[in-house]
Amino acid sequence: MTDEQTSILVRQIAAGTLSRRRFLQRAVALGLTAPAISAVLAAAAEAAPGSVPPSTARAFQADASTLILADNMSSGGLWLSLDPAYFYEPNLSAAMNVVYETLYHIPDTTRPDYFEPLLADGEPQVSEDGTEVTIKIRTGVTFHATGNEMTAEDWVYSLDRVKLVQGSPSYLASYWDKVEAVDPTTIKFTLPGPNPALVAILTSSALSVTDSKVVKEQGGIDATTAGTPEPEAPHAFLTDNSAGTGPFVLTSWDVDTEVVLERNPDYWGDPATLERIIFRNVADGNAQL
Repeated sequence: MTDEQTSILVRQIAAGTLSRRRFLQRAVALGLTAPAISAVLAAAAEAAPGSVPPSTARAFQADASTLILADNMSSGGLWLSLDPAYFYEPNLSAAMNVVYETLYHIPDTTRPDYFEPLLADGEPQVSEDGTEVTIKIRTGVTFHATGNEMTAEDWVYSLDRVKLVQGSPSYLASYWDKVEAVDPTTIKFTLPGPNPALVAILTSSALSVTDSKVVKEQGGIDATTAGTPEPEAPHAFLTDNSAGTGPFVLTSWDVDTEVVLERNPDYWGDPATLERIIFRNVADGNAQL
């Protein structure tokens, strides 16, 4: 794309005669790179009447280690909590998937039928009658803030809590009769019958592992208190803090303004390239773009 073509696009966007959707279509067709597209949009924002100050527009693009995403977080109940036992709103998924982790995941969304172990250590072992499924878990995985090492007991507690809290995702824990720790690195599901979809179910973010010691300290429900409502404290704690194993840690939760995730320096896998991810509360769709 020539400088003249770029200048024309900037003027058209700034004047409001070219929609951003149409701009993106043209830019991609003409081979404009992603950084160049960002630069054009920033230039158009500076040129537009009543636009934000140039310094602000540039700041959005200046830090290569920070990803900023805009979403309508405060209205309509789209961002309620990153507490897995309550997690059900799809808008939260981008944050949930990097703070908490499941036994299995879908690494390529273009292949939704292909699953890989995440915190599981290999494929599940299934009994001959299909009613018992045994899964080994990774060793050396630690939780945010506390550094507690993940064990099979953490998995049993986390999966049981989803069922006991009786929040929106509780039905996901109804696919088995019982889950138990065989040893510190092995969990076993007892099913009412064979279920070839179990691994797919276990990719659900609500079935992530949490630091059971921390949640119990906050009064989290367990088998001994089943049948009584869980107090608000553990849910409130998990709304403002993260007790997961993911590559990012929740450091700020204010859905009226922004939610901030910082890179987990002790992550068990490859460290994240980004230092932080910021989700900003922007209600208007055009402003989000």
